[in-house]
Amino acid sequence: MSLGYTAAVGLLSVQALAARAGAVLDLDNIVVGVQPPSIPYWQMSAIVGGALLAAYAVASAPRHRPVPERIAISSSFLACTVALLIYTFANIQGGDSLLSVADGALPGWQGWLVKASNDSSLHLMLVMSALLVGIQLLRTRQHRSSRKGG
Repeated sequence: MSLGYTAAVGLLSVQALAARAGAVLDLDNIVVGVQPPSIPYWQMSAIVGGALLAAYAVASAPRHRPVPERIAISSSFLACTVALLIYTFANIQGGDSLLSVADGALPGWQGWLVKASNDSSLHLMLVMSALLVGIQLLRTRQHRSSRKGG
C-alpha cells in the first residue's frame, strides 16, 4: 500500500507540475508535447482520492481485526513509507530535486519518488499513521493495565 500510494502521489505530482507549466510528460518524465498551462484539477483530485483510500485502508478498514493486526498494518505502512523516503534521500542524486524531475534528469519511478518525497500529502499521511500507531499502542497498554488491575 505504501509503495503504491507513494508512486501514485509522485506520478500525479509530476504530471500536475507539468500541467501548470504547459507540458505533457510521458511515464519517463520526458516532455512529449506542449499545451496551454492549466490548473491540474484532475491530478490534485486524484491525489486527494488516493490519500483518502490509503487512510481508509490503514485506519478504518481493519477496525474489525484484532488489535495486534491493526497495529501491524498501520506500523508497516509507516515503516515502509519512511524507508522509501530514506531511500530517496540517500540514493537518488539529482541536485535540485524538482528541477531534476522537470528537466528529465530523473526518469520514471526515480522522479516520482523524488517528487513524492517533497509532497505535503505524503508527509500528512506519515503523521497520521504515526499518530494512529501511537493511539493504538496507548489503547492496548490501557486495556492491559485495566485487565490486570480489575
